[in-house]
Amino acid sequence: MTARGLDRDRRAMDQLDYELGTIGRLHYEPYFLAVAQVVADVRDMGIRVAARGSGAGSIVNHSLFVATANPLEHDLLFERFLSERRSSLPDIDIDIESARRLEVYDRIITRFSRERVAVTGMPKTYHRRRRPPPRRPSPARRHQHLEDAVRG
Repeated sequence: MTARGLDRDRRAMDQLDYELGTIGRLHYEPYFLAVAQVVADVRDMGIRVAARGSGAGSIVNHSLFVATANPLEHDLLFERFLSERRSSLPDIDIDIESARRLEVYDRIITRFSRERVAVTGMPKTYHRRRRPPPRRPSPARRHQHLEDAVRG
């Protein structure tokens, strides 16, 4: 929190205590630290990386430099990301430069070992755009067209 300049912010420290309590009770500490390590490694490689989605609502992710935006400044809710009432695992979406994705995979596998790494992703597929509907002339042009037709 000191590195983010939030160590004297009472609201930020209270939120941090709350989130760490939730993360601890769910035993997710290793997950958060692993994601923070991956993001740090990617940045050290000079590759652009950004966290997005509900994970940006966590002051823990912000303090670990996983997410750049301060969730308190933007009124983001931690509970949209992680709650003891939900059974689903937290999902920290990380975007990286697609051209260097294989380098990132290699670094992660080197750090954590092939036995502990699985590659998942949301590949984008591109489809040919359908032809836009024909343009209709503006009312002024239609009026001019009618006048021209009448005058012959």
